[in-house]
Amino acid sequence: MDLKKKTLDMHRELLLALVTSKLVSLKQDIILSEIYEISFNEKINRMRSSLLLFRQNISRVISNIDAGTSKKREISDLYIHISALEDSLNDIMSLFAKSGNKHFTKEVDSLNAELILNSIISSFEKLDELVNLMNSRKIEWKREIAVNLMNKCISTNEKIFDRIISSKNLNDKTMAEIKSRKNKAVEILQKGIEHAKDKSPAKLQKDLKGFIEIVE
Repeated sequence: MDLKKKTLDMHRELLLALVTSKLVSLKQDIILSEIYEISFNEKINRMRSSLLLFRQNISRVISNIDAGTSKKREISDLYIHISALEDSLNDIMSLFAKSGNKHFTKEVDSLNAELILNSIISSFEKLDELVNLMNSRKIEWKREIAVNLMNKCISTNEKIFDRIISSKNLNDKTMAEIKSRKNKAVEILQKGIEHAKDKSPAKLQKDLKGFIEIVE
């Protein structure tokens, strides 16, 4: 009788241990999931903020050109802002990449996907505004590094749209409207690059000489 009671008590203790272990594991999963969601949302906010900062920097350059206070160095260093845009686009592309880990994988919801895409397009439209303004003022801004970065941004942007289209984050009507706006912005930028005045050989040599002096 005592042996039977001891066996029953052992079974109860084992069952209690299993239930407790399961509850602890479940609680840990919930906490980790909440932490991941907070981190994921913060990442989205940072990406949108970086795009906003890019537009603010480009707007400042536009204002300086309009006011006649723009300096050659500011125009020459435009590639720095464009490089920041490229970094932001690469981060965004990784956000929409498919992950092999299904346990803590969170997809971008339709609202955030639309906000991010609109922010990207607004950034391209702001860059269009600057390029067209510089072209109209006959400003020699067309450096190889700047053009290469712009083309990389265009290419990465296309990949982002392809991934979002394949993920079905947005309905067809919304996606079609956003894609049409994106295509227009990209087309304007490509035409702006094509129509920009190339730097003369003498100025290119002067830029190279200045770069060498800085390095030395």
